Amino acid sequence: MKRTICVVFCANLVLVALSLKVPLPPASNALNSSLLCRLSDAAASSFPLGFSLASDEVLNFVAANGTQQSPNATSEESALVEKREMLKQAMNAYKSQKVKFQAAQAKLMAAMESLLNVPSIDPTALQTLVQNQKVPNWSGKKGNLVVFYAPWCPHCQSFVLHDGNGNPEKAPLEEVRRVLLSKQVGVARYDVQKNGQQIPMPFMVQAIPTIYFVNPSGKAVPFTGNPADVLKLRNFIEAQIA
Repeated sequence: MKRTICVVFCANLVLVALSLKVPLPPASNALNSSLLCRLSDAAASSFPLGFSLASDEVLNFVAANGTQQSPNATSEESALVEKREMLKQAMNAYKSQKVKFQAAQAKLMAAMESLLNVPSIDPTALQTLVQNQKVPNWSGKKGNLVVFYAPWCPHCQSFVLHDGNGNPEKAPLEEVRRVLLSKQVGVARYDVQKNGQQIPMPFMVQAIPTIYFVNPSGKAVPFTGNPADVLKLRNFIEAQIA
């Protein structure tokens, strides 16, 4: 199946992405790549611009060099110095806007997080689930739904963080949680960007969002359907708790 590159750009939210190395998912968990973000597609930049540099130190080098003009410069050399000066100014403007954007996106994420009711869990909580133990304050008597995601992934954003229009309270996963409360099923999210490689077995995560149902005995069952199809997800959960 042809793999497409997930373009890491979203008007609502673009966050710093880390390089991750995690196990491959089960073969049955392979979906149309247009529905998922590969972890290997995580961007190296936090700024929404198709501008690839080894590091931001390059910006400092460009901004500080190559704009001095010799008194005996030819017209061609003078034109080159002028172009370099324009680049220097553009680089300085880029750096300034990047700092402002990073501050804005951090504020946006904090505001979204404050409105989410689905708890964010760590590797310890995950391990507790598969060891057939309860996690205080959120795990369910009949099982638990765990969603692996990253804030930089557009598919994850419109499933875990908001409803596609920027409203966290109406995010599909939040709606699923409200339905499952009466069914004694817990719901949690696991940020693979924040927790890095610390994904305990038996969870296999290569593309996100990846969804597992962990039954009361600790068995983790992957959801192999389209994560955006909430009806199929609810049917999957009903089958697990039947």
